[in-house]
Amino acid sequence: SDGLCAVGLRNTERMEEFGASSRCLTGTVDDTKSAALCVPIACTVEDKTLQVRVDGQWKPCTRKGEIIESWYGHEDRITCPDPVRTCPSFYCPRNCLFDGTAGVCNYSTGKCDCPDNGEEDETNN
Repeated sequence: SDGLCAVGLRNTERMEEFGASSRCLTGTVDDTKSAALCVPIACTVEDKTLQVRVDGQWKPCTRKGEIIESWYGHEDRITCPDPVRTCPSFYCPRNCLFDGTAGVCNYSTGKCDCPDNGEEDETNN
């Protein structure tokens, strides 16, 4: 892949799909070749999960580094990106704006840190 996932003229690997929702993810092809692959992703509101489409089916990515295997063969796989960074609104609601005070999303914990006292916002389980 050349990194332009939205405007690809053709799929270069079995698992790739080019389009507006596709993003460049790391993966492995033929069990030996590391590759950057264009794969559709979605932050699904219904269950607040990051989903990737592999082999035409949506599959959840629950944690960074999780491996999603292709049904074409276990030698083809996608490595999930960090769901907290990819879908931050599920982990840091309203971009950490509470009562007119802007907090900061702590991507390590997936929670909001308040700038006034440095404590995590308790409304964000």
